[in-house]
Amino acid sequence: MQRRHFLAHLSQTLATLGLLPAASSAHPLPGTTKRLHLQDCRIAGSQYYDAHAVLPQLHPGDPLQLRRQHNNPHDDRAIAVLWRERKLGYLPRLDNTVAASLLDRAHELHAEVIGIDDLQEGWEPVRLRVWIHYRNGASSRPTTSAKNPADLRQAMSAHGKAALGSNRSTYT
Repeated sequence: MQRRHFLAHLSQTLATLGLLPAASSAHPLPGTTKRLHLQDCRIAGSQYYDAHAVLPQLHPGDPLQLRRQHNNPHDDRAIAVLWRERKLGYLPRLDNTVAASLLDRAHELHAEVIGIDDLQEGWEPVRLRVWIHYRNGASSRPTTSAKNPADLRQAMSAHGKAALGSNRSTYT
């Protein structure tokens, strides 16, 4: 906790001296949208869907859609990954527990392409990043009790989900 206070004091001091903009304080304004980094992974099953056909058109930073598939016979937590309504594959089964739980609770998740590897190097060439969006001082949906990243971590830990641990989370 001392580190947080030190950094807050440092940023306020630098802002006072004009070395940092005043808006970059340690406490964001209420109602501003923030995002919490959930995970980075590869798109699983891409060889069975449209990923290889659209690889020349995909670029790092391209937005991806995540669509929950409750009736998937192979994975009851399946989350399809789409680009411009074309299915590229799925979030890997071993990495989809937290994202599926959040989508089931109507949280807003976003994904983007973070890299594309050479097809000769591997059969799952597309890497993606998944974020949860939330409002500072308010939840991303009216019926949830998770109002900040610490609440989200606590809620997921209560269900035995450790993927939101501090070593995997970043804020922007």
